Amino acid sequence: MRFSRLARRPAVVMTAVAGVAVAGVVVVGVGQGNPTQGVRLLSGQAWFASGKVGQVTLLDGASAEVAAQVKVAAPGDMLDVVQQGNTAYTVDQSAGMVRRVDGATFAPTPPATPIADARGSGLTVIAGPNSLYTLDNTRGILVSTDPKTLDRRGEMVSVAGRLAAGTVTVDDAGTLWAVDTATGDLNRVAGQDKIIRSGVVKPGVSTITIANGRPVIVDLADRTATSVDRDTGRTVGSFGLDLRTDDKVQVSGSPNADRIYVVATRGVLDVCDVAAQRCASAIPLTAGSDFGPAVEAGDRVFVPDYTTGQVLVVSLRESRVIARPNVLRPNVRFQLLTRDGVVFYNDAGSEEAGVIKLDGSLTTIRKYDPANPEQGVARPDTGGQQPTQGAGRTSDQRPADSSPRTDPSHPNDPQTPQVVVSNATPVVDEPIDLKVVDASGTPAHSAHWTYGDGTEGDGPATTHKWATARQAPYIVTVEATMSNGQKGSKTVNITVGDKHRFHLQVNVSDGGTVTSEDHKIVCPGTCSAELDPRVQITLTAKENNGHLLGSWSGACSGTDAKCDVLMDGPKTVTYQFGTVQPIHYTMTQPTGGTISVDGTVCPPKCTYQKPPGQPVTLKAAVANADYDFQGWAVGCPVKTQTDCTASFDHDVTLSANFASNKWTLTVHVTGSDPMYDPNVTGPHGLNCRFGSSGTCVVKIPKTEGTVTLKGASNSGDTSISSWDGPCQGHYSGWPATCQFQMDGDKTTTAKFTDY
Repeated sequence: MRFSRLARRPAVVMTAVAGVAVAGVVVVGVGQGNPTQGVRLLSGQAWFASGKVGQVTLLDGASAEVAAQVKVAAPGDMLDVVQQGNTAYTVDQSAGMVRRVDGATFAPTPPATPIADARGSGLTVIAGPNSLYTLDNTRGILVSTDPKTLDRRGEMVSVAGRLAAGTVTVDDAGTLWAVDTATGDLNRVAGQDKIIRSGVVKPGVSTITIANGRPVIVDLADRTATSVDRDTGRTVGSFGLDLRTDDKVQVSGSPNADRIYVVATRGVLDVCDVAAQRCASAIPLTAGSDFGPAVEAGDRVFVPDYTTGQVLVVSLRESRVIARPNVLRPNVRFQLLTRDGVVFYNDAGSEEAGVIKLDGSLTTIRKYDPANPEQGVARPDTGGQQPTQGAGRTSDQRPADSSPRTDPSHPNDPQTPQVVVSNATPVVDEPIDLKVVDASGTPAHSAHWTYGDGTEGDGPATTHKWATARQAPYIVTVEATMSNGQKGSKTVNITVGDKHRFHLQVNVSDGGTVTSEDHKIVCPGTCSAELDPRVQITLTAKENNGHLLGSWSGACSGTDAKCDVLMDGPKTVTYQFGTVQPIHYTMTQPTGGTISVDGTVCPPKCTYQKPPGQPVTLKAAVANADYDFQGWAVGCPVKTQTDCTASFDHDVTLSANFASNKWTLTVHVTGSDPMYDPNVTGPHGLNCRFGSSGTCVVKIPKTEGTVTLKGASNSGDTSISSWDGPCQGHYSGWPATCQFQMDGDKTTTAKFTDY
């Protein structure tokens, strides 16, 4: 089963997200909020409000008929209805009253006032699977409410100064989420447990929806969507939206998929994948129309067009509008929602409602007979007992005489007004109860309050909070008409103090920083902040180079990089970074070349250090043109690659192989008289003369193959008597010529003799 956020006022009916609801429906358990006896499973049935006649109507989508018609308010009142399972909760915003309509018997409870003096469009009821909240949007006051008795549970909770439409929602676990647009804070309320996430989005215009059970905040000024972990309140991810600065948008979420639907007045439906963090589909709509939030059923999305009175049926598979049924006359802000796969529309200002099928065809339903609205109204059997009436009007009629009656036997019986306050010394934004009674405790008949801060209220009981602390008390005055008709006034002083803030100290060891999401904590060393009660911040540790992530102590524990701190008192957090044992890179320079790490070259041996896992740049270079790089023995993953980026998690001794690309030819010249200049010449400048050193060395490229040497002198009386080595037996003529294959280092001696 699901519950839906319905009409807010007789003439203007809020659609699927309606200020507090998401995607029109939220999944709840079957039968929750209903009596244990006589429960009927109402598949595809939805409650609707008709403020014009003060009724709520249960429509059956399968039969397209009225299943129940219940009177809950005076005709013309601003009426709202919220569904939990089969049960309806009605909100008479004109009278400030809440009722419960049993889903099995259709019997309404007596009216209740969970929040005193809460009237108008700001009064809202929000239902979860096992929870019920009453919210005063205008003053930002929330109370947990008993789903059966409508009694207040626990103390009032301040959720924000003033909540705009679309800034409050409840997920399918019954947790309430509210965005404070003044600060960007995210309020998370589960029963009486309130947690504030500071600075989740930028201050400004935002809206919140639920996609597949996950809260998603759309920052309209920043044009971003931010998803939130529903268990921790941490932000999961953020992505940009294709919006213009002048776009007016409606945002809703899919109940069963990680999608949000963004409808822009320029005539575009953006379908955004929250998990993938992108908006992959843009579907053209009617340009310039006044749209409501989209709702989903099956593989269809339904977009209300208030300008034309149509509903645009969009196929998600085809990414196009497939039907445009006319459901109401133009310029009526009708309601559109889904329940159990059935799409309903409703005009709270008239009897018109109906069902839209997936192909766009319509079935109209008349909620009541406009000529005789009372016809068909349920008359539940109360067993002869009259319902107990709470404060305010009954559901059936306004009081015939709104003036209090004076007891004729005691016409001058004094009843001095007395004011009872729940707390005379609240802090800023802390709501308190005030009520005016006589000496016996009997509530006044009527009262008007001035709170000393420029605001006023009405009713024998009221609720108020102050936005500013000051030393001088606020003077609260009530002018009351007592139960016997006597009038009087009373003044009380309320002293409002600053919020109790808690001190957070963060101690961080050398080796990194600890920061918070809102950047109130940016801490190498020791830092601190003063935070509001119930604020929860996430601290994140980030290590510097040469250090490791460590562990938390104090208000945090464990070794995770993140820690959530709830400020329910002064807190101290300590983070200890670990010291990295560096990786040692040992290098010994090889013959014929060099190896380096991050540009460091060792002559001839050294050790380089770097934290584990951090990449290093390895490079091998030949010493000169006589050598070739043969490959890494230990180093780059690709052995033949001269340079690379690599990382190691252990000590390593680097080595590379180089080889000469030339053979060495050594030539000796001996004997004879130097005056005859005995010499041997050859390739690559070989010119070896006995008159100089008598020994020469030359490098011969290995690719050269055959080498030719010539032996000569300047005298015909001198010749080579022997030529050993590779020339032995391989020389002839004069000048003598020797040829041999240079396939390795060679040494030869040419011996000259004079004749």
